[in-house]
Amino acid sequence: MKSSFNKLYEVNPQADGSIELIVKASRSGAFGKASAPGAVAIFLIAVYVGLFIGMLFLGETMAGNRFIDRHMGTVAIVALAGPALVLKFAFGGKKTVILLKPAGLRFANGSKQLAAHDVKSFGVMTESVSSNNGHVESAYVYADALGQRIKLTGHMKNELATAIRDEIVEFYSRK
Repeated sequence: MKSSFNKLYEVNPQADGSIELIVKASRSGAFGKASAPGAVAIFLIAVYVGLFIGMLFLGETMAGNRFIDRHMGTVAIVALAGPALVLKFAFGGKKTVILLKPAGLRFANGSKQLAAHDVKSFGVMTESVSSNNGHVESAYVYADALGQRIKLTGHMKNELATAIRDEIVEFYSRK
């Protein structure tokens, strides 16, 4: 029987015998998710007001006295991009790509690599935070290598992090 549920990550076998793992993870961990929404809203309003005033000042300085009359609406709409970008960067998800090769692994979307013989073990680190908003948990996959814990993924649910770690351990146990 075929399962009616989908994996929350992709496993793409490559022609050279390596495997590419693609998973969507968050930049902010449990601390970001437990942050007070009121404080975040005040910060985003301050970003908007700061960008709005800064763009008007710059426009008046560069284009003269008629800038506000002609471009007030455009400045207001463009200034909205600031808080949207802050939200996307701070709380938005990103796709993490881990390339598993017999000689080692590449992570951080290909910018970092780790030799397989340097890795002692793979694990899942869980962060827990209790606040007025409740109890929040997030986890990420790490490798114990070269005397340190190296973070391989962003933050995600504990079950997903465990599944990713199991895929990595299974790949290297076969080699």
